[in-house]
This record gives sequence, structure tokens and C-alpha cells, in this order.
Amino acid sequence: MKKQIKILPVLCLFLLTACDGNLRDRWDTSTAQDSSLSEAIFADIYGQVLNSATLGGDNFKSSSSCPTVTISPFDGTFPITIEVDFGNVNCPGADGRQRRGKLIADMSGPYTEPGTFISIVPENYYVNDMLVEGLQEVENLGLNAAGNLHFAITETNGIIHSPDGQIFWNSNRIREWVEGSDTATPWDDVYNITGTAEGTDANGRDYDLEIIAPLNVKVGCRWVRQGILEIRPDGLDERTIDYGNGDCNGNATLTIRDRDFNIVVP
Repeated sequence: MKKQIKILPVLCLFLLTACDGNLRDRWDTSTAQDSSLSEAIFADIYGQVLNSATLGGDNFKSSSSCPTVTISPFDGTFPITIEVDFGNVNCPGADGRQRRGKLIADMSGPYTEPGTFISIVPENYYVNDMLVEGLQEVENLGLNAAGNLHFAITETNGIIHSPDGQIFWNSNRIREWVEGSDTATPWDDVYNITGTAEGTDANGRDYDLEIIAPLNVKVGCRWVRQGILEIRPDGLDERTIDYGNGDCNGNATLTIRDRDFNIVVP
């Protein structure tokens, strides 16, 4: 009987600790935060190259000295290579992000021409002091059933070296150009994004995700403005991220079971 009395408190303590650990995992938001960070940074790579190709040179600079955009050959022929060079020290962007390093893009034809293929590689590229690696490939698929240009975007071997650890990212997306295709400026361009992704968060937990309501993005707004993601971390409950109703801010709602968390997307 004495042995049972001694063991019981230890057993209770073990069960309470185990339950507490499960609860912490259940309400953990790190996978959602890391996937949102990946979403934002890799979408921004696409945007930086697209804007530089459209505006070029000095018109794309957010400050007096950066970035430097080089398009070669610069004679109206294709294929071309676009180099977006933010320099060796942080270049402050109009969106509040700090960038340094280069983005190198090879483009087979005009962005709006069906069949055009673009490959983008970061070179010693940092966003807010986080090294970003990977390959992004874009293919113009022509007009869809709604009469909008749409693009297949594949991101492979993506790595973000965050302060909390490495975040891995791979995705397959369709990006539909829903507004602004009839104007020369990119600043009124709006896209809807659908598709899937998979990755590993900074804590080493694998996950996959699916866009269950199209993500709405506008050139000039650093955040997703609307849409819903469903995230499935290994061993945990599904989570959803709702990006709101179209406002340009970093606020989103993370839902785990019946509990909501307010999160701020980087």
C-alpha cells in the first residue's frame, strides 16, 4: 500500500504533464505562422521580378539607390535575363521590408504572351535579414474559361533561414489575373491564387496545406487581402487561416477546432 501511495502522485504528475504538452501542441500556432511567412516571401519574389520587368530601371527604385534593375539584352528581343540587385546592405522597400542580394530571372517571352516561361533564382538574397533560397518557375497558360490570363507557379526547394530555424517550402499554384490586365501600370493588378503547398516549419514539423478560398493579392499590398488556407500539420488538428475581407493589412484569423487566434502575417 505504501508503494501505491508513493507511485500515485508521480503517475498523476506524469499524466498532467503529458496532457499539458498535448494541449500546448493542440493550440500551437507556429506552423501557421511559418507557412504564412513562406507564402508572403515567395509571392514577393514573383512580384519583385514582375514589377521590375514592367517598370524597369529607375522607375522601380524605392529609394535613391536601390534596387538596380538590369535587363539583357535590352533591345526588345527574347529570351531575356532580368537581374534585380538590392545591393550588399539592406535596401528599404516601400512595403517596409528590408532586402539585399539579387533575384535572377530568365524570361522566354513577354509576360502576357501564352507559353512564356520564367525561372527565378535568389542569389545571396535576404528579406528582413533572413536568407531565402529556392527555385520559382512561372508559365503563362493563356486565357482561362473566365477570359483571364492565368499562370502556373511552381516553387521547389524553398528554404527560409529564420531566427527560429530553417523553414522548408514547396508549392504548386495557379495565379489568375483578375484586374488591371488592360492597363500599362502594374499597380492596379489584382490576382486570385489557388493551389497547394507542403513544407516543414522551424520546429521540424511537416505539414501540407490547401487554398480552400482563393487568395486575393494586389500589387503594392504586401499582404494577402482575402482568402482561406487549410493547414494540416503532422499529428495535429487541421488549422485554417482566414485573411479577412479585402483590407490591405497583416491581420488574419487562425482557427484551431472551435478556437480563434488573431495573428499578424509578416
